Amino acid sequence: MRTSAVFFASVLALGALLPVACTQNFGIFDPTSSSSTSSGMGGSGGSGATTTGTTTSTSASASSTSGGTGGAPECMLGDPCADMNPCTADSCDQGKCAHAPVPDGPTKDAPNTPKDCLAPVCVGGALMQIPDGADLPDDGNNCTKDICTNGVPSNPPEDASVKCGPSQVCDGSGTCVGCVMSNQCNDPGLCKSATCDMMVCKNVDDPSGTSCNGNKVCDGSGNCVECVNDGMCNGGTKICINNSCATSCNTGVKDGTETDVDCGGACQANCANGKGCKSGNDCISGICTSMKCAAPGPTCSDGITNGTESDTDCGGSCPQKCAIGDTCNTIADCASNVCTGGMCAAPAPTCMDGATNGMETDIDCGGPTCAPCGNTKTCAMNSDCLSVSCVNTMCAATQCSDGIHNGMETSLDCGGPMCSKCPLTKACLINSDCLSNNCALLFCAP
Repeated sequence: MRTSAVFFASVLALGALLPVACTQNFGIFDPTSSSSTSSGMGGSGGSGATTTGTTTSTSASASSTSGGTGGAPECMLGDPCADMNPCTADSCDQGKCAHAPVPDGPTKDAPNTPKDCLAPVCVGGALMQIPDGADLPDDGNNCTKDICTNGVPSNPPEDASVKCGPSQVCDGSGTCVGCVMSNQCNDPGLCKSATCDMMVCKNVDDPSGTSCNGNKVCDGSGNCVECVNDGMCNGGTKICINNSCATSCNTGVKDGTETDVDCGGACQANCANGKGCKSGNDCISGICTSMKCAAPGPTCSDGITNGTESDTDCGGSCPQKCAIGDTCNTIADCASNVCTGGMCAAPAPTCMDGATNGMETDIDCGGPTCAPCGNTKTCAMNSDCLSVSCVNTMCAATQCSDGIHNGMETSLDCGGPMCSKCPLTKACLINSDCLSNNCALLFCAP
């Protein structure tokens, strides 16, 4: 039994308040009540009677009635006289059972229920249970607290994140789990990150390209490697093969910056004729034509202006004439046969080139240099039309009442072979143009 000076002092103080009579506590023993039955045999000279009595006392005793001085004793020396009370000392005293209270305080003789926050003590010969803060209610759960409060046991949950085992923490509800937050999980090492998923620590792979171990990167599968793409290999002069940087000029395949297999680009070897190229620097010949290395010397299909050519692969001795806008030296260099200011130009417009150009108002007609246009052709003024009638930018048929001096009229809406004859003073060409049949000096006269 646990004892201490403070504990024992509290027991004595409690005992001072108890009544002299002891009562049964927790169903173990009631020192205030004892019953015994004894029979006395009458001695010679008296009569005998048998009485059963019950007496209350601070110590257990039995009463008996005997007739005469010769009655039988209650007990014999050495009898236990046990009353099942651990707080009394039992003995046989002069033929009667005596039950003297043991000193107040803890007793080893009384049963003690473990983990109930109580301890058995004797007070005035009575067994009592008093609060025992050292008798903690251990429930075997690392995620609950073991607490005694004035003799009342309780097991509230530990706070969340309290450690409860190797790599384990409490969840705040009394359960031991793997984690509550990710930072409670063990570091899984390079290219992996710990996460707490449903209170279980799990590891996930870091994204591809994540920096690791200095100048290396993660490959997205949890491995720290030298590269994951060609750009990580010396700016592209090498290529990334199986997550390692390798020289790209001896792999037997076109890779890295190469313009063809193991040549061109960053490779020291230039490409032979017919191999791929981006510029002349990629080629042994120094000539890259149509993304292919070409043989040296001018040709009319090498993609560069050389030889007698006036522009790229045209003019000069080449059969291909240069187009409008290309450079030329003579009109023979141009498909248009017009070389103006060192550039092939479109030919000058004519009234028979089948196009509306120059000052023409319609195809090969109208304007100051070409013949007038027929009806429905585009015009700008009357003179652009054979009918000498331009209505809404379109040549229209002559009308003798259109208020316009047009067609074959000699004057406004009169004269000529189509309209009525003109009155006096109007313009005329011949006598029949006039009502007077007299055209004198180009005017109708009397």
